[in-house]
Amino acid sequence: MRVNVGSRWGTELETRHGRWRVGGGLTVARATKLDWLRKQVEQHLEKWGDLPWEQQPCLLWEGCAHPYGYGRLWVRSVGHSQTAHRIAYEIANGPVPNESEICHHCDVAACFNPGHLFAGTHKDNMSDSARKGRIASGDRSGTRTHPESVPRGDRHWSRLRPERVTRGDQRKDTKIRDADVPRIRALAASGVTRTRIASLFGVSQPHISKIVNGTKRRLIASAAS
Repeated sequence: MRVNVGSRWGTELETRHGRWRVGGGLTVARATKLDWLRKQVEQHLEKWGDLPWEQQPCLLWEGCAHPYGYGRLWVRSVGHSQTAHRIAYEIANGPVPNESEICHHCDVAACFNPGHLFAGTHKDNMSDSARKGRIASGDRSGTRTHPESVPRGDRHWSRLRPERVTRGDQRKDTKIRDADVPRIRALAASGVTRTRIASLFGVSQPHISKIVNGTKRRLIASAAS
């Protein structure tokens, strides 16, 4: 089936499932979620398209959903799933501009009414959220309203379960082995410049300074002392 959603989606628009149960008990045989979504968008635009978005009802997705509530469906021609509201926007307005997000005027994640959607950058999306009070910042942040809920100091998991923290030779990307740490500190104590030590071990001078000062590899320093 052909659906006019731009060349990006190709011509074969079908899901993994041949049958899908629509809200209200209606079973659509051999129809796809994408076909149903297209029909809903077209009918909604015909009925409500001339009204401001505030006067339009939400179109709520009743299929598979993202954990945050956004509708999702598999588009075989693309090879992965897409959010229902993003596809609905493309059906109504054409391809989404590069690096743009599809935001909700109504703040209802499951809504795919094109009249409730607008394209913007990630910054636009975050600014819209902050303006509507959906992002707790400043004195409204949970770290300030409930500081006891944030584990710090001896309550932090790295203090409670230190064996779960990968350090030194346990890390695959480590550049300085545990056995080299005492040698580095000994070289620094003998007067060798940290820049020279850094060139010997193939790391940066600030990296060596943190080892010498004990900012890095603190546990090895305690064991050596």
